[in-house]
Amino acid sequence: MPSPSESSSPRAQLLPPGWAGSRLLPSAAALKPATTSGTSFMISNRVDTDATWAHYINPLPGGQMNWFLSTAQSNDPTRSDYIQQGSSSTTPPDSFATAIAAALTSQTGPNPQLTVFIHGLGNLFSDAIWGMSSMGADLATFANYPGLVIGFDWPSYGEGESVLYYATNATDKQYYFPPTATSGSIRDNINGSTQAFTNLVAFLEGLRTTINGLTISLICHSEGNYMALLGTLGNSTQYFEHVLLLAADINNAALQVPSADPLVGQGYGIAQSGGDVTVYFTENDDVLPFSLAHWEYDYHNPEFGSRLGSAGPLYNAGQQPANLYSVDCSGVINVQNFQYLQSLKIIPTITDGSALSMHTSYLFIPQIVQDMAALLTGAGPANIANRVPTGNPRAYYMALNNNN
Repeated sequence: MPSPSESSSPRAQLLPPGWAGSRLLPSAAALKPATTSGTSFMISNRVDTDATWAHYINPLPGGQMNWFLSTAQSNDPTRSDYIQQGSSSTTPPDSFATAIAAALTSQTGPNPQLTVFIHGLGNLFSDAIWGMSSMGADLATFANYPGLVIGFDWPSYGEGESVLYYATNATDKQYYFPPTATSGSIRDNINGSTQAFTNLVAFLEGLRTTINGLTISLICHSEGNYMALLGTLGNSTQYFEHVLLLAADINNAALQVPSADPLVGQGYGIAQSGGDVTVYFTENDDVLPFSLAHWEYDYHNPEFGSRLGSAGPLYNAGQQPANLYSVDCSGVINVQNFQYLQSLKIIPTITDGSALSMHTSYLFIPQIVQDMAALLTGAGPANIANRVPTGNPRAYYMALNNNN
């Protein structure tokens, strides 16, 4: 029986007031016809990648994934171009592994670049493709990033049902960590995706044995940071050269070195997994305040209620890891600049004319994309244009410059 669309579900119509949404859309650069051929890569651990209703959206068991290729173009935004390679499995079929190795070895320069993008809340599989394609196309267009961007798609619901089924309600309304269920809500689905994430990382690490000088980086957006948090929980091994956390919907003490307090440092595994970890945040985020208001105590750490993506790391309480940096993007992500970039059609719009939220704009603003590309290609944190030092030697403020 075909899955009902999200809009056909009466539950999807019961959106709480103030929900701004976090769905990703294709950028102008992603939609531009390709001038050369290329291959795009998506990995998903959804049982059914085309399901749009929460009841049909669950993680594959046993850490399995579906491996998709598009040979239409690089950073392809079109869902119908993506063909699943083989059956669901914990390791990629030969066709996928061969194609990704070829895409990496064809790059110019001494260090082939591979970046994994993890989407956030409210994104179906087709939306995840849009987010990955926008991230890759904008990095290439605005910053000449030479690398390959691929996507890891965990089983989020559509926007409406993601809000309504965010996490399993504890009967005593207390905060529990980590989740115990492996499907049935957004956070349960993420918990059910950790083995798939581990298997993906193992595959990527294996590429280093055959591709000399390979640089592997991770970019997480919004709830995708919680996917990384659970996926690296307890980890002490560096897997990525660079980890970039955008608009992170996790608590602002998550990256601290753990202490006797179990509520401190729940995301320390993220810090351990990267050579350097950079938090991009803005006080003008228009989605995270909703998360803070509706889920502060039931589903988020009650001891540290602020969000990493709107407040930045909690530098002045506890011990932050030495490889953690932050960039306050409030001077660039704000209403005035957002509306200006929208008028230039740099920030995409949806069919009813409304724009993406500021929460999602990290993927689309040229200045921020250029900052990320500089980091991914090895620039030192203090040597990136438009970063202004602050009182903390590892915290920067991004000065607005739309002339880049």
